[in-house]
Amino acid sequence: MNLAMVLLVVLLFGFWASRFSKAHRVILFAAIFVVVYTLINSILFARGIWIDLAPPVFASFGCTLVVLGVQFFRTHRLFQQFVAPEVVDRMVADEEFARLGGKEMEVSILFSDIRGYTTLSEKMSPSQMMEMLNEYHTRMVKIYERNHGRVFDYMGDAQMVVYGAPINLENHALWACRAALETQEALKELCDKWKIENRLAFEVGTGICTGRVAIGLVGAEGHKQYTAIGDSTNVASRLQGQSKVLGATVIISPRTAEMVRDHFQLRSLGEVDLKGKSEAMEVFTIVKQKGSEGEGSKL
Repeated sequence: MNLAMVLLVVLLFGFWASRFSKAHRVILFAAIFVVVYTLINSILFARGIWIDLAPPVFASFGCTLVVLGVQFFRTHRLFQQFVAPEVVDRMVADEEFARLGGKEMEVSILFSDIRGYTTLSEKMSPSQMMEMLNEYHTRMVKIYERNHGRVFDYMGDAQMVVYGAPINLENHALWACRAALETQEALKELCDKWKIENRLAFEVGTGICTGRVAIGLVGAEGHKQYTAIGDSTNVASRLQGQSKVLGATVIISPRTAEMVRDHFQLRSLGEVDLKGKSEAMEVFTIVKQKGSEGEGSKL
């Protein structure tokens, strides 16, 4: 009878506790369960029926730990789909990190956007467009992460990727440029595949800017976003916007060019006026990556 009671407690407790999505409700349910079971046990004992008290109580505590552990890892894994794993770990380990505010650091911001997205979306149904975007994002994100970049934000067809945060990264400009070259090659492969499937293809423009930004949480209590704020973020977006006008798929800022000259053959596109900037800026595009013999993959 005691063994049957322990099994019953484990089954019932595990079933009901797992239905609660919040940890404090699981703990409250466990406390109520123990109190109720103790009262029932006392009433039965007073009537001459002796059922063990400790095993079912300890079984309920064990079930509580298991349910809380499963919920923690499930939430942790789900959260990592929206925020970089390093950020999730910091939020869990450091309460101060979860407060609003940022830290200034030099990073390289990569901003990519689909050209003619509005026209493209008019020719496709919303579900077809979403399917195509998901395939595109999935392929690109793998390349970004392989080159130590973290996607900070999706804006429909646009991506904002940061190199050098939240984990410090040497040569972040180099990794950003390498990722830009790889994504262009991957896009060509995707477009070839889509054409075979009688689907529409598109081009993507990329802008990269290196500079100091504030990295941290922005927003309001209860609704926060981990992002990068600063002039470099705006410049990366503006450079991407100039890519079609200047006839280049990847455009980089002067600071980025300075940091990657030894690794890439660059070409100056002259000075351009960027929205929000008081002075014109000389911008560059990547011709090819230098190899051991001065040759490399051409963009």
